[in-house]
Amino acid sequence: MQANIANAETLVSRRLEVSVRRMSGGDAMQCRTYEVGLNGLFLDGAATLSRGQEVEVTFAAASDEPLSLSCRVEATVGANAYLQIGTLTSHQRQRLEQVIWPPWDGSDLLDGLILMSDRYGATSLPEWLRLTGLLSVWQPRVASRQYRH
Repeated sequence: MQANIANAETLVSRRLEVSVRRMSGGDAMQCRTYEVGLNGLFLDGAATLSRGQEVEVTFAAASDEPLSLSCRVEATVGANAYLQIGTLTSHQRQRLEQVIWPPWDGSDLLDGLILMSDRYGATSLPEWLRLTGLLSVWQPRVASRQYRH
């Protein structure tokens, strides 16, 4: 499904529980993200969504203050869906960045590994090794950006 997304962007593998509610009404359904970006996200468990539907996605576990975003279903395959995120306020964009990227300053690789393992669900040795390799590539970039948390 990713190859069909016209608006190329950086999507980060991120497994999060979200609540999805159709704007047309009805009960909210629980889904799980598997990739999230600033322009869109992929959901698993969204079999009842249809292309073109307007929905509200709420990242309830993101913090004490839930983050709700207006989205449009752009593509569906089985129980998976790609949602394009609507216009974001500066506050929503900042909160979404905090959901996607951990508050890691890049100074200590072990700190980054601990933060990222929780966010990305590393549970096996191969996943930990891949994550360690990824963080060693990211570390110089993260360390050179202005830390904002």
